[in-house]
Amino acid sequence: MPKVTRQFNLTLLKKIRPLKKTQFLHQARLGRGFGDRRPIEALRDACPVVKASYLWTVVSDQLQEVLGPEIHHQWFKNVRPVVLTDGTLVLETATHLAAQWIHCHYQELVDVLLSVHDREVSALFMARRERTSVANF
Repeated sequence: MPKVTRQFNLTLLKKIRPLKKTQFLHQARLGRGFGDRRPIEALRDACPVVKASYLWTVVSDQLQEVLGPEIHHQWFKNVRPVVLTDGTLVLETATHLAAQWIHCHYQELVDVLLSVHDREVSALFMARRERTSVANF
């Protein structure tokens, strides 16, 4: 069976279904609560866990709009942000299968959505056990 790869083009996605603008982003774009800075710039001094939580909340909402509620619920419902460090958003999945599936099928889409907020950030999906074993070394 030939391997099928999915190429995601952000402009194509916008034509199919516009990305949801959260109330937080809408207020920030209007310049409320952040002065002259964009939301991600306002979070530049925040702790890495807060940055991770913010980015994942925004991207998760956008994923639900792009992929639909069924797929989002199946693959992204149990994903939890861990930390944002060295340009990597570490995300925890419930199982190794979920981490592999998301990496193979949705990694590029997640990275494109992240790049809208910060061009230097990419996602790393890890199962809970993998994260625990890596921390023990």
